[in-house]
Amino acid sequence: MRAPQPQTASDTVWLSPRDVCDMLPGVTLEVLKARRKRRQDPPFYKPTGDSGNVVLYDRDDVLAWVKGSRVQTHGDAA
Repeated sequence: MRAPQPQTASDTVWLSPRDVCDMLPGVTLEVLKARRKRRQDPPFYKPTGDSGNVVLYDRDDVLAWVKGSRVQTHGDAA
């Protein structure tokens, strides 16, 4: 399932953990859960509070997390 695209630049696209996994090959629900537990990126939201089950990710935060993990290679221009 594909997450809806924002209507304008200011619209937030909310993703479930499953949506994030579907978007990023190799990222599993277990990986995301472990990262949340350690309070590691990507940032997440708990609109139902700490004891609630709802977890959401902002699509832009997820993309920034991935883009921030870029590894410099020898072929990259300096």
